[in-house]
Amino acid sequence: MPTYHRSGGGPGGTPRSRSCAGERHADCGHLLSVARSPGARPAVLLCQCGCHSPCPLARRLPLVTREIWQAQCICPGTDLAADKLDEAEQEETPGFAGFGRQWREHWADSEQKSQQRRAAAREAFEAARAAAAGKSRAEIREIYLAERQARGLPIPSDLVLDAYADAIARDRDKFSVVYSARVLAEMGRDFRKLISHLWSMVS
Repeated sequence: MPTYHRSGGGPGGTPRSRSCAGERHADCGHLLSVARSPGARPAVLLCQCGCHSPCPLARRLPLVTREIWQAQCICPGTDLAADKLDEAEQEETPGFAGFGRQWREHWADSEQKSQQRRAAAREAFEAARAAAAGKSRAEIREIYLAERQARGLPIPSDLVLDAYADAIARDRDKFSVVYSARVLAEMGRDFRKLISHLWSMVS
C-alpha cells in the first residue's frame, strides 16, 4: 500500500507522494494526501510527479473532490481508491495556506524555467536562420542542432529537427502543413506508447 507526503526537495519543489519519490509510480494512484477544512468535505490533493502527465487531471488545479478523482483519474493504482484515501486521511495533511504557498512557488519556478527555455529556443532558431543563407536543408539542420546544444536545450526527434530545418530554409516561423501533420502523428504515437507502458506496469 502506498504512503503519502510532500516530497519537494526544498522550497518550490514538486509535491510528490512517497510512492513516486521512491520510484514506485505504479502504486501512487495520483494521490498525494487528503485536505480537510472545517465545514467542508475532504478533498484530494494530487501528486505532482511528472509520471501523471497523461492523466486528464494533470492539467487541473492540484485540489479536486474525491468524486472527480475517482471518476477521471486514469493513473495506475487508482483501483484501490477507497483504501488509498482511507490511508491518506491518516497522514498529516498540509494546511491549505501552506500547500497553496508551496504550489505557487513551484508554479512560479516552473513558469520561469519554461520562459527561459522558450527564449533560448527562439534564440537558437534565429541564430540558425541568420546563418542559413546558401546552405542546404541538411546543413541548416546541423546548424540548428548545434545552436540548441550550445544553449543546453533538449534535442527533439529527427522529424522535428527536419521540420525546423525546412521552416528555416523557407524563412518561415512555423512548420509547413505537411510537417505539422507528421509531427502531430508522431506525438500521438508517443502518447499511446506511454499509456501502454503505464498500464503494463500494473497488468
